[in-house]
Amino acid sequence: MQPVNKLTRQILAQNVRRDLDRLSLKLARLRQDPFAFFRGTNSLFLEFLPRAHPLFRAPSILICGDLHLENFGAFKGDNRLCYFDINDFDEACLAPFTLDIERFIASIKVAAHGLGLNQARSQLMVRRFLRAYAHSVCDGKPRWKDYDAGAVREPVKAR
Repeated sequence: MQPVNKLTRQILAQNVRRDLDRLSLKLARLRQDPFAFFRGTNSLFLEFLPRAHPLFRAPSILICGDLHLENFGAFKGDNRLCYFDINDFDEACLAPFTLDIERFIASIKVAAHGLGLNQARSQLMVRRFLRAYAHSVCDGKPRWKDYDAGAVREPVKAR
């Protein structure tokens, strides 16, 4: 049996309350590829970010807490309308808004190889994401308010 290294001990400590069978499945998934490891170790990602970094001085809002490429998807809301949006909030928290941005950019970089993207293409994805994010924040125009779902949405135009 191999000795348990510090990183493995941290992962096990963060999952100490998990059912053993589910933990075994999670650990097997972590070994699949770098992106699977990235997805399953959000707390390590946050732990290694230097707290003195300007990221942590940004205003705090409710964030996803684990924003990455696979935490987006299509779903039908309670109002029976279809949405494409963030769909995973099990690590949502009040934190600097920049943490979600940093995690999402890191997810692009980590997933790039598995997606067949070279460095130039992954950089292009990062730039497009940042441009779209900034445009959405700076746009400032009112959106349609879905009172039943409690969400603000842009109306879908008929084609």
